[in-house]
Amino acid sequence: MSADNLGLSDDSALLDEGKRQRLYRWRRGMDVFSRWLVGIGGISVIISLTLIFIYLFTEVMPMLTSASIKPVAEYPVPGEEGRTMALSIDRFLSVGLRVGENGTSTFFRPANGEVIETRALPLPTGAKITSTASSEPRTRLHVFGLSNGKAMLMRHEYVDTYPEGRPVVQPGVTFPLGEKALTIDPQGHALSVI
Repeated sequence: MSADNLGLSDDSALLDEGKRQRLYRWRRGMDVFSRWLVGIGGISVIISLTLIFIYLFTEVMPMLTSASIKPVAEYPVPGEEGRTMALSIDRFLSVGLRVGENGTSTFFRPANGEVIETRALPLPTGAKITSTASSEPRTRLHVFGLSNGKAMLMRHEYVDTYPEGRPVVQPGVTFPLGEKALTIDPQGHALSVI
């Protein structure tokens, strides 16, 4: 390559004045462009971090406030008098179940307490429910310890139908081990824990 191709004068290794000025302006332009680009990138990072902090703050803030409960409905306990031994609700939150100590299962509407159906569990004569235990909610199983040393397993069932596109729940009760109570304590002592 010759000195003429590079824009060098014969007596100097430097670029001539016109090409130096163009190179200087190009470098200056790139420097200004780079400065703006880095500045915009830095501001974008700061804005992004600020938005992330605001989002996290709005998600965490409810955990830092005190909890509150507002009553939705108030009504007398559905079903017969006595202690509630089991209380459950279906997955649509439209039908509740209450089992009393005398063995009466009452299906009701949780929104207003309206009784849908009442069924008596087939308890042995003179027996009352003295203890209860429930499995995980999706199995809908309850076991009841009775005052005569026997136990009974009950599952509450819900049949879902969709007339006119709205869910209608029909409640029911089944006994996976049969309707006859199982003897747990042969001496007939009341089961206080099951």
